Parts: sequence; C-alpha cells; structure tokens
Amino acid sequence: MSVVLKIGGSLLDLPDLKSRLQRLFIDEFSNRTVFVIVGGGLIVDAVRRYDAIHHLEEQHCHWLCVDLMNQSAALLQQIVDWPVIRSAAELSVWGSEASISPIPSIVAPSAFYSPNINSVALPISWSTTSDSIAALLAKVVSAQELVMLKSADESQAVDEPLLDGSFSGAVPPELKVRVINLRAASLD
Repeated sequence: MSVVLKIGGSLLDLPDLKSRLQRLFIDEFSNRTVFVIVGGGLIVDAVRRYDAIHHLEEQHCHWLCVDLMNQSAALLQQIVDWPVIRSAAELSVWGSEASISPIPSIVAPSAFYSPNINSVALPISWSTTSDSIAALLAKVVSAQELVMLKSADESQAVDEPLLDGSFSGAVPPELKVRVINLRAASLD
C-alpha cells in the first residue's frame, strides 16, 4: 500500500521539521511506501506578489510555480536526506517496486506534471496549488491515501479554505484524504 504525504511549503521554516517528519513516518507509515511532495512556500508566495504588482500571465505563473516546487523538493532533500524522484522514468520504476521502501521518497513535480506531462489534468490557474498537484500524484501512483501536512487544520481555516479551489475535482473519489496540522502536532 502506498501513501502520498503532502508537506505544505509553510512548514519548511519549522526548525524541527526533520524530527517531526521522522516521527510521523515511524508512527504511521513505516509499513507503507511513502511518496512525498512539498509545496512551494515562500518562493511561490513571491511569485504571487510579483503577479499582483505586474499582472503577469496566469498560465506562465502556474508553470513557474510548479517549477519552483521542484526546488522545494531539492530543499526538502537537504533537510531530511530522502531521495528525490525527478523524472517520469524514475517514478515509473519506483512506483512499480513491490516491496515497501524503508524511507520515503520525495517526488519533484517534474516527474509527473509539467507542460509536457499531464498538462491538462488540472486547471492551469492560481486555483491549482500544491494541494491539487499532490492529489494528481496520488492518482498517478495509485495511492490509497493522501495525507496533507499543513500549518493549520480545518478548525483554523476561517479566512481561507484549507485546500485549494481545484482540489475537489483533482482528488479521486476512492482516495482517503486526511489533514494533519504538523505545526501543532505533538512529538510525544
């Protein structure tokens, strides 16, 4: 069984992110193959600000942000020392492995979503964020569960929805989805 673990980019500033992720992996996912995808965080927020100032072309901004998620994957690799899957060929081989991987694998969006791969699978707009891209990854790897690690939970999502506007259309109906506020999670 496999699970996609989506790490919100807003969590990249947690000083103890590595130990929190290691504990979560040991406690909940050590008997499953785990594919990890990370949001863009502050670097994608910068593109949003530039777009607000310069009124950039939305589709170009979308793909620029997806590319920046590849850089977030490289950053996460430096934090947690997990391997990164960067191409469709690597993802195909990794996803076909019958055994459970002893460590999670970070998946860069370039392995399954780009202007050349699954480019029409999601709306190409600001309504599509790493949440929907994680749902697409879950579909691509036939995951049984998608766990969204956030800096908030549903009870705190007052001003903004917890998941992006394209998420409900991106998530396969049979996929189990959970949200965990990793920022508030206890390490006990």
